[in-house]
Amino acid sequence: MPSSLAIRVDASPQRGLGHLVRMGRLADALTARGHGVRFLTDAGSLGERLLREQGRDIAIMDGADDFATLTRVTATVDLTVFDVLDTRDDEIDAVSTGHMVCFDDCGAGLRRAAAVINPIVFSWNRYLPGCRQGLFEGPDYMILPPRLVAARPMVAAKAHRLLMAFGGTDTHGLSGRMLTLLGALPRSLHVRLNLGPGAVPSPTLEQAVRTSLHRVDILRGVPDLVAEMVRADLVICGGGIMLYELTAMGVPCAALATEDHEVLNIAWFAGQGCIADLGNHAVLTADILAKRVTPLLDDGAVRRRLSDTGKATVDGQGLSRVVTIIEDLLS
Repeated sequence: MPSSLAIRVDASPQRGLGHLVRMGRLADALTARGHGVRFLTDAGSLGERLLREQGRDIAIMDGADDFATLTRVTATVDLTVFDVLDTRDDEIDAVSTGHMVCFDDCGAGLRRAAAVINPIVFSWNRYLPGCRQGLFEGPDYMILPPRLVAARPMVAAKAHRLLMAFGGTDTHGLSGRMLTLLGALPRSLHVRLNLGPGAVPSPTLEQAVRTSLHRVDILRGVPDLVAEMVRADLVICGGGIMLYELTAMGVPCAALATEDHEVLNIAWFAGQGCIADLGNHAVLTADILAKRVTPLLDDGAVRRRLSDTGKATVDGQGLSRVVTIIEDLLS
């Protein structure tokens, strides 16, 4: 039977866009199955702008402590989803629905939600005793677009096409700096640099493009980033949700941590043999980059091994599993 849901999610330069992107994918899957979905997001935020551009049904909150709006909206639905990292007791107290599902939550949701889905590595095993009921964790529950798994890249003997992407906002302005560091590589590449909808081009980036030894294309508003990933021989990215996307597709990648929690994400994937670890962005140098990326460029066997291991580690079926969890709670 069709039901209605509220999804509480935000996006900002500090928070990034990953939470909003995956909740959009979840909403699309639930809507396709006849359920109604309404988003709750902060007024004047990047999240509000993007949700309006997508034509979503949204309710506006005056910040995280606008409990009156949270209570009013959740009183009209059958289940509430939180994708705001660690939930607080006062947030959950304001929810009127009987069922709650929380994502990447090591807070109050672990004690009080009907289900907690923690696919991102940094949130695993950070729990108090007795807070593991209804817990689903690991890459099996990462929400990825279904068509992504069907996209299978060819692994070339030598890498010529490099894609760089540092999230929807590039909070630390890594694009220009990384392009400069690529000058330490031993040969010229075709570099395609994706700037997300919340990223702002900087003078540093413009200067890096002008002086780069590589052929550089800047991508803005790309309608299909999956297609860009498939065409790349190698991807350099941050340590967030894109890691799951690339490994599920089998696209070889090297990742650097742009936030503290991404250190754990990258270390886990590198430990599985899925990716190359570039370390923390704050201490990455041209020499380190060249040492860790150069072997990947001319060794197709190494990149093929990363590709095969990634596909075996992340099967890309998380969306269907999450929909099943939610519909089981609604039934």
